[in-house]
Amino acid sequence: MKLVGILFFTVGFFVSRADAQDITAKTKRDDAALLFQFSGFGNLATGGLGAVETPKDASGASVIVMNGVGGKFFMAENLALRAALTFARESASQPRSRNVAEFSETTTSVGIEIGAEAHLHNKRLSPYFGGLVGYGNGSFSRKQGGVEVSAKRSGFGIAAIAGAEFFLFEQVSLAAEYRAVFQRSSASNSLSSGTVVDAPAQTKIGFYSQGFLTLGLYLR
Repeated sequence: MKLVGILFFTVGFFVSRADAQDITAKTKRDDAALLFQFSGFGNLATGGLGAVETPKDASGASVIVMNGVGGKFFMAENLALRAALTFARESASQPRSRNVAEFSETTTSVGIEIGAEAHLHNKRLSPYFGGLVGYGNGSFSRKQGGVEVSAKRSGFGIAAIAGAEFFLFEQVSLAAEYRAVFQRSSASNSLSSGTVVDAPAQTKIGFYSQGFLTLGLYLR
């Protein structure tokens, strides 16, 4: 609650400072911005559409922090292309001890999301709509006592989006959006014997409120 209060206080402060300025939205051709989220980059990219958790087996998952970069570029007046890339990799190892055999394991997640947004006008509060498509892939491998197992999960998603972008200053904005999302993912285990075990595919359909407090820093 304290963090939420700080965020709203900060937004209110910047809005009050910016009220006296005559500002229009950055929606002209060749306008470009870097995108950041206060709530975590996962909602901006594959945590939203590619939507895969890195599995330790075909039915389970290892939660790791996703980091990434995102941005958008206006290819024409009021029409922007957006993209985001996430990547995370963790590894662990332990030498042989009295009760535990030597082991090593690696967990990796990667994802990409691309899409487009069309703005209705270039006023300071600029509504937009559009679509996104995303893909994510997660993998896990473990070697212990001469036995090696691995698991993979991949997924893709498509979404229709509708939102609004408010410009605090000429080159600084905050945006929020709703998403109607379709997601599908699949997973498999590879055992040391060479046997591959497939898990049931998962399908999700729903409406999500995502992109809350997405910060845009415009480069020109």
